[in-house]
Amino acid sequence: MTFLLMQYLTNWICYALQLPFTSMEISLLCTVLTSTDTISVLSLIKPDTYPVLNAIVFGEGIVNDAVCILLFKIITQDSHQDTLEFVISFALIVVGSLAIGIAFAVGLTFFFKKNSLESCKETSKVRNQVW
Repeated sequence: MTFLLMQYLTNWICYALQLPFTSMEISLLCTVLTSTDTISVLSLIKPDTYPVLNAIVFGEGIVNDAVCILLFKIITQDSHQDTLEFVISFALIVVGSLAIGIAFAVGLTFFFKKNSLESCKETSKVRNQVW
């Protein structure tokens, strides 16, 4: 949503000031600028004081960065795509990424549920005592 709003405003400003930017250049600029909004907020939230809030904002920032990377990749991939091809390409990448992430999470869940990691716990205790 932020990307679309920023792109609209940047297009309007470039048109009003008659700046010689193409729509692809404006889209790339907006993609980069929209991914930096949570960085400043995370610097203000102390993880020791507000751990849940820090985790929520950090998670939102990761998702935001992933979406911006996808948009950047799609925009630079082919500048002559029409809107429908752009939406389909974006949706395929998002669904594919989610499917890989869910499959990996389910696989790790079953792995950690079935395997005892007592040796790892003992190793970490020894390592912590050395420090």
